[in-house]
Amino acid sequence: MTRRESDGRKRAFRLWFPLVCALTLTACGPAKPAQTDAKPASGVQTAANAPGAPAAKCAASVDAAWAGASGYILRASAAGESCNSAAVAIEVLGPAGEAVFRDDYSGADLPILFDGLRDENGLRASLKSWLADSERNQSAGELPQWLPGAEGPATPAGEGEFPFYPTEGMDQTRYEAIRATNSPLFCFLQGAESTKCLTFEHQALMVIGLQVIPG
Repeated sequence: MTRRESDGRKRAFRLWFPLVCALTLTACGPAKPAQTDAKPASGVQTAANAPGAPAAKCAASVDAAWAGASGYILRASAAGESCNSAAVAIEVLGPAGEAVFRDDYSGADLPILFDGLRDENGLRASLKSWLADSERNQSAGELPQWLPGAEGPATPAGEGEFPFYPTEGMDQTRYEAIRATNSPLFCFLQGAESTKCLTFEHQALMVIGLQVIPG
Protein backbone atom coordinates (compact mmCIF):
# COMPACT_ATOMS: atom_id res chain seq x y z
CA MET A 1 0.00 0.00 0.00
CA THR A 2 1.36 3.42 -0.93
CA ARG A 3 1.44 6.32 1.51
CA ARG A 4 -1.25 8.14 -0.53
CA GLU A 5 -3.58 5.11 -0.32
CA SER A 6 -2.94 4.83 3.42
CA ASP A 7 -3.74 8.52 4.00
CA GLY A 8 -6.99 8.18 2.03
CA ARG A 9 -8.13 5.22 4.13
CA LYS A 10 -7.28 7.05 7.36
CA ARG A 11 -9.41 10.03 6.30
CA ALA A 12 -12.35 7.76 5.52
CA PHE A 13 -11.90 5.98 8.87
CA ARG A 14 -12.03 9.28 10.77
CA LEU A 15 -15.28 10.22 9.02
CA TRP A 16 -17.31 7.05 9.50
CA PHE A 17 -15.98 5.19 12.53
CA PRO A 18 -17.10 7.53 15.38
CA LEU A 19 -20.55 7.87 13.83
CA VAL A 20 -21.18 4.17 13.27
CA CYS A 21 -19.99 3.07 16.68
CA ALA A 22 -22.09 5.81 18.32
CA LEU A 23 -25.15 4.32 16.65
CA THR A 24 -24.77 0.75 17.88
CA LEU A 25 -22.15 -1.80 18.82
CA THR A 26 -23.56 -4.19 16.23
CA ALA A 27 -22.77 -1.69 13.48
CA CYS A 28 -19.13 -2.73 13.74
CA GLY A 29 -20.01 -6.42 13.25
CA PRO A 30 -20.65 -8.59 10.15
CA ALA A 31 -21.50 -6.78 6.93
CA LYS A 32 -25.05 -6.42 5.63
CA PRO A 33 -26.14 -5.88 2.01
CA ALA A 34 -25.00 -2.48 0.75
CA GLN A 35 -27.49 0.33 0.26
CA THR A 36 -25.78 3.45 -1.04
CA ASP A 37 -28.52 5.07 -3.11
CA ALA A 38 -29.46 8.55 -1.95
CA LYS A 39 -33.00 9.19 -0.71
CA PRO A 40 -35.08 12.03 -2.17
CA ALA A 41 -34.73 15.36 -0.35
CA SER A 42 -37.15 18.15 0.44
CA GLY A 43 -40.89 17.94 0.07
CA VAL A 44 -41.26 14.16 0.10
CA GLN A 45 -44.61 13.18 1.55
CA THR A 46 -44.93 10.04 3.63
CA ALA A 47 -47.84 8.16 5.17
CA ALA A 48 -47.12 9.82 8.50
CA ASN A 49 -47.54 13.38 7.18
CA ALA A 50 -50.13 12.85 4.44
CA PRO A 51 -53.38 14.83 4.76
CA GLY A 52 -55.98 12.83 6.67
CA ALA A 53 -53.44 10.31 8.01
CA PRO A 54 -54.50 8.69 11.32
CA ALA A 55 -52.84 9.86 14.51
CA ALA A 56 -49.55 8.07 15.14
CA LYS A 57 -49.44 5.59 17.99
CA CYS A 58 -45.69 6.00 18.41
CA ALA A 59 -44.03 9.36 17.80
CA ALA A 60 -40.93 11.25 18.94
CA SER A 61 -38.74 14.16 17.89
CA VAL A 62 -35.20 15.17 18.88
CA ASP A 63 -33.29 18.40 18.15
CA ALA A 64 -29.54 19.00 18.27
CA ALA A 65 -27.39 22.05 17.57
CA TRP A 66 -25.05 21.62 14.61
CA ALA A 67 -21.58 22.13 16.03
CA GLY A 68 -19.67 24.54 13.80
CA ALA A 69 -22.77 25.82 11.97
CA SER A 70 -23.96 28.63 14.20
CA GLY A 71 -27.73 28.94 14.43
CA TYR A 72 -28.50 25.71 12.53
CA ILE A 73 -30.57 23.00 14.22
CA LEU A 74 -30.74 19.33 13.25
CA ARG A 75 -34.04 17.56 13.86
CA ALA A 76 -34.83 13.84 13.73
CA SER A 77 -38.47 12.77 14.02
CA ALA A 78 -40.57 9.64 13.69
CA ALA A 79 -44.23 8.68 13.72
CA GLY A 80 -46.14 5.52 12.94
CA GLU A 81 -48.49 2.74 14.00
CA SER A 82 -45.60 1.06 15.85
CA CYS A 83 -42.18 2.26 16.96
CA ASN A 84 -40.22 -0.20 14.82
CA SER A 85 -42.17 0.57 11.64
CA ALA A 86 -42.41 4.34 11.94
CA ALA A 87 -41.78 6.80 9.12
CA VAL A 88 -38.67 8.78 10.06
CA ALA A 89 -37.28 12.09 8.86
CA ILE A 90 -34.16 14.18 9.30
CA GLU A 91 -34.27 17.96 8.85
CA VAL A 92 -31.96 20.94 9.00
CA LEU A 93 -33.47 24.20 10.27
CA GLY A 94 -31.85 27.52 9.41
CA PRO A 95 -31.16 30.40 11.81
CA ALA A 96 -34.68 31.77 11.29
CA GLY A 97 -36.23 28.37 12.02
CA GLU A 98 -36.98 27.61 8.38
CA ALA A 99 -36.47 24.11 7.00
CA VAL A 100 -33.55 24.14 4.54
CA PHE A 101 -33.21 20.37 4.10
CA ARG A 102 -35.34 17.28 4.71
CA ASP A 103 -34.97 13.58 3.96
CA ASP A 104 -37.71 11.02 4.64
CA TYR A 105 -37.23 7.30 5.23
CA SER A 106 -38.94 4.21 6.51
CA GLY A 107 -37.48 2.85 9.72
CA ALA A 108 -36.93 -0.40 7.78
CA ASP A 109 -34.38 1.47 5.64
CA LEU A 110 -32.24 1.96 8.77
CA PRO A 111 -32.38 -1.30 10.74
CA ILE A 112 -29.22 -0.43 12.68
CA LEU A 113 -31.19 2.38 14.31
CA PHE A 114 -34.84 1.40 14.32
CA ASP A 115 -35.18 -2.39 14.25
CA GLY A 116 -36.85 -3.97 17.29
CA LEU A 117 -37.98 -0.78 19.04
CA ARG A 118 -40.82 -1.26 21.53
CA ASP A 119 -41.61 2.16 22.94
CA GLU A 120 -41.12 5.88 22.50
CA ASN A 121 -38.16 5.98 24.89
CA GLY A 122 -36.27 3.60 22.63
CA LEU A 123 -37.39 5.54 19.57
CA ARG A 124 -36.18 8.81 21.04
CA ALA A 125 -32.79 7.27 21.89
CA SER A 126 -32.45 6.00 18.32
CA LEU A 127 -33.30 9.42 16.90
CA LYS A 128 -30.66 10.96 19.14
CA SER A 129 -28.11 8.46 17.84
CA TRP A 130 -29.07 9.40 14.28
CA LEU A 131 -27.88 12.94 15.07
CA ALA A 132 -24.71 11.80 16.84
CA ASP A 133 -22.46 13.40 14.22
CA SER A 134 -23.84 16.84 15.15
CA GLU A 135 -21.54 16.95 18.17
CA ARG A 136 -18.39 16.60 16.07
CA ASN A 137 -17.04 19.91 14.78
CA GLN A 138 -16.26 18.57 11.31
CA SER A 139 -15.44 20.55 8.19
CA ALA A 140 -15.56 19.84 4.46
CA GLY A 141 -11.77 19.93 4.47
CA GLU A 142 -11.82 16.54 6.25
CA LEU A 143 -13.39 14.88 3.22
CA PRO A 144 -10.96 12.80 1.14
CA GLN A 145 -8.95 14.70 -1.47
CA TRP A 146 -9.87 14.33 -5.14
CA LEU A 147 -6.63 14.48 -7.09
CA PRO A 148 -6.60 15.87 -10.65
CA GLY A 149 -7.10 13.08 -13.18
CA ALA A 150 -8.49 10.62 -10.61
CA GLU A 151 -11.91 9.03 -11.00
CA GLY A 152 -13.02 10.11 -7.55
CA PRO A 153 -11.87 11.28 -4.13
CA ALA A 154 -8.90 9.46 -2.58
CA THR A 155 -9.53 6.32 -4.61
CA PRO A 156 -7.43 6.55 -7.79
CA ALA A 157 -8.30 3.79 -10.27
CA GLY A 158 -11.14 2.63 -7.98
CA GLU A 159 -8.86 1.54 -5.11
CA GLY A 160 -9.85 1.83 -1.44
CA GLU A 161 -12.22 -0.06 0.85
CA PHE A 162 -14.62 2.74 1.75
CA PRO A 163 -14.90 5.25 -1.09
CA PHE A 164 -16.61 8.62 -0.96
CA TYR A 165 -19.04 9.22 -3.83
CA PRO A 166 -19.62 12.91 -4.65
CA THR A 167 -23.11 14.04 -5.60
CA GLU A 168 -23.98 13.17 -9.19
CA GLY A 169 -22.77 15.80 -11.62
CA MET A 170 -20.06 17.22 -9.33
CA ASP A 171 -16.62 17.49 -10.91
CA GLN A 172 -13.18 17.54 -9.33
CA THR A 173 -12.78 21.33 -9.54
CA ARG A 174 -16.04 22.08 -7.76
CA TYR A 175 -15.50 19.36 -5.15
CA GLU A 176 -12.03 20.66 -4.26
CA ALA A 177 -13.31 24.25 -4.13
CA ILE A 178 -15.91 23.19 -1.54
CA ARG A 179 -13.29 21.29 0.47
CA ALA A 180 -11.09 24.39 0.50
CA THR A 181 -13.78 26.45 2.26
CA ASN A 182 -13.63 24.19 5.35
CA SER A 183 -17.38 24.76 5.76
CA PRO A 184 -19.22 22.81 8.50
CA LEU A 185 -19.91 19.17 7.64
CA PHE A 186 -22.65 16.87 8.94
CA CYS A 187 -23.01 13.21 7.92
CA PHE A 188 -25.89 10.92 8.86
CA LEU A 189 -26.78 7.31 8.26
CA GLN A 190 -28.97 6.97 5.16
CA GLY A 191 -28.70 3.25 4.38
CA ALA A 192 -27.27 0.00 5.63
CA GLU A 193 -23.74 0.87 4.51
CA SER A 194 -23.56 4.58 3.76
CA THR A 195 -23.87 8.04 5.23
CA LYS A 196 -25.03 11.19 3.47
CA CYS A 197 -22.90 14.29 4.01
CA LEU A 198 -24.13 17.90 4.04
CA THR A 199 -22.06 21.06 3.85
CA PHE A 200 -22.30 24.60 2.48
CA GLU A 201 -21.48 26.03 -0.94
CA HIS A 202 -21.73 29.82 -1.29
CA GLN A 203 -23.56 29.81 2.07
CA ALA A 204 -26.25 27.45 0.73
CA LEU A 205 -26.72 24.00 2.28
CA MET A 206 -26.09 21.13 -0.13
CA VAL A 207 -25.47 17.38 -0.30
CA ILE A 208 -21.82 16.87 -1.18
CA GLY A 209 -21.96 13.07 -1.39
CA LEU A 210 -22.15 9.63 0.22
CA GLN A 211 -19.52 7.92 2.36
CA VAL A 212 -19.45 4.10 2.25
CA ILE A 213 -19.07 2.56 5.71
CA PRO A 214 -18.85 -0.99 7.09
CA GLY A 215 -22.25 -2.67 7.33
